[in-house]
Amino acid sequence: TRILEAVVDESGAWIPMVPVITIQPRRRTDLWRAAAVLLSPVASAWAARHYGSVGLSTGAIKLSAKQAMEVPVPLPGAAWNRAAKLLARMKTGGPAQEATLVQAGTLMNRAYGVRAPDSARLLKWWRRGMRSGVADRIERD
Repeated sequence: TRILEAVVDESGAWIPMVPVITIQPRRRTDLWRAAAVLLSPVASAWAARHYGSVGLSTGAIKLSAKQAMEVPVPLPGAAWNRAAKLLARMKTGGPAQEATLVQAGTLMNRAYGVRAPDSARLLKWWRRGMRSGVADRIERD
């Protein structure tokens, strides 16, 4: 995909299959914080810069498990916590999901210290990738 995608299995009941990478935080309370990092515009931009166009499609991002563990994380703080809480309350499907993802992405840009003009450009790029990926598939399902 053009941006990183992630889902959270809070109960631990899903069985991952290839090409899924499973990330298990040390503390269960960090599940949504990990999701906030992986779903952030910063993580997608980082992955595209370092590992873009290595999948089956130009512009696609495909990370190995080791590469996924290299994704930079922001310093702990209120913005990161708020993004994680937003994602935890998110329901799947349609435009409401995209709006929640954008809110969480905006908070994560703040958590990473991305300044306003750069944040707006990064969000625009990330939303284009989102529209060609996750949001479209969820709306069709």
